[in-house]
Amino acid sequence: MSTPIANVQTASDTFYGWLGKTNQALYFISNNAVSVASNSAGGNTTGNGFVIGILGANTITASIIKGGNVTTNTAFSIMSNTNFGNASVNVLTTRNEVEQIKASSNTSTNTDLQAIDTFALADYRSGKYLISVTSGSAYQVTELVVLHDGTNVYTTEYATILSGSTLAQFSANVLSGNIRLNATPSSASTTFKYQRTLLAV
Repeated sequence: MSTPIANVQTASDTFYGWLGKTNQALYFISNNAVSVASNSAGGNTTGNGFVIGILGANTITASIIKGGNVTTNTAFSIMSNTNFGNASVNVLTTRNEVEQIKASSNTSTNTDLQAIDTFALADYRSGKYLISVTSGSAYQVTELVVLHDGTNVYTTEYATILSGSTLAQFSANVLSGNIRLNATPSSASTTFKYQRTLLAV
């Protein structure tokens, strides 16, 4: 957002004209400028700000960062030199609305069949998963490819490596317009970590 304020003309402006421009500038700064307290925890901002061009910062803390504006979402691009410091963060990247990469982790509390991931049937035709399974000091890693035709789901599991016995079985099904990747663990406390790549319909 920008508000043009004409320069004060010392030769021709009256005192009241100068005062009006000063008040206009002060009003704009107090209602539109964003400032942050300088302390170790940062500071809270109020109001709205909009930057056209480049915004630089050492640290950005936010509840929501998205592309587009308040009412319309668009693609949010994360360029090079990006680090994700929290190992449990759920990283989701879309490139040209064709490929989606996601990394996630969850832990089961029972041995029932359970969904460990879902994706929209209407958006993606196929997916590939690299899944790591941990239960105590036992480990399993496997790759799984998923394909659907709008009604049926087809899977192929391969490249499975076990440190001992099988820790989980995998399957997929359609539910409420989504493809679900399911796991049936052999023991109640089993952690699943996976990375997936999805290809659009």
